[in-house]
Amino acid sequence: MFVTDYIHHLNQVLNYLNTDQINNVIKLIQQSNNVYVIGNGGSSAIADHFVVDLIKFGHKNAHTLSNPSLYSMLVNDYGHEHSLKWIVDRICKKNDLIIGITTSGKSENILHALIGHVDIKSVLITGKNGRRIAEDLDGCIVVDDDHTQTLEDIFSILCHIIAIKLGEDYERKSR
Repeated sequence: MFVTDYIHHLNQVLNYLNTDQINNVIKLIQQSNNVYVIGNGGSSAIADHFVVDLIKFGHKNAHTLSNPSLYSMLVNDYGHEHSLKWIVDRICKKNDLIIGITTSGKSENILHALIGHVDIKSVLITGKNGRRIAEDLDGCIVVDDDHTQTLEDIFSILCHIIAIKLGEDYERKSR
């Protein structure tokens, strides 16, 4: 019963995804020079996987900021809340894109890294509680759920959808 209910719930959440939000993120990635993807915990693992797919299928220059030695230095020297903003401010250039992934939409280090850039675009992939920051960003995919495991499953699917679409568009242009 649990397995059937879980799959049913995933399908319900997938059916309510906003395709305009997804297409906007695809467009922002296509227009970017470099893509940097960040997250905490499970979202960091999704970010790592997304970067692999962006490079392999999407033909994008993509990076994560999940190096443990770098991150521990940043937290130690600048505090957790500002750690990712510090590095984003130093490595991201004009026409780059930073994508933050957070199930809660409350990860201060992710939110601080996304806000306040002039020439850098920013995107948030988040659960329904992250809706509050969406209007401050260039793009946002809000998944209307608040269960961490469901959100992580949906985020992985979204990353695959985006990478596959980027790859198809790249192949079409290459012909």
